[in-house]
Amino acid sequence: MVKVSALTKMLDQCVGKDQYSITWWGDHRIKVVIRGKPYPRLPSGAHGQNDPEIQNSHIRNFIRFFEGEIKEDCWKPLLPQLG
Repeated sequence: MVKVSALTKMLDQCVGKDQYSITWWGDHRIKVVIRGKPYPRLPSGAHGQNDPEIQNSHIRNFIRFFEGEIKEDCWKPLLPQLG
């Protein structure tokens, strides 16, 4: 599981704070836009959490979607639970 705060930290370091945005989309989804390319399907876990956890498989799909934008040598040390 990856907390939203860990995802944000990874994006800050690997993409740059000014190159992405995160928006809560409905009650249980997060929309991430990196350099104008949207990924609106990240589930945000249980309702009412301050820093919800996202399943590893969803984070892997997210990273594959942004292949080229998020470099493996950057995200792997920050999210070692993804293997």
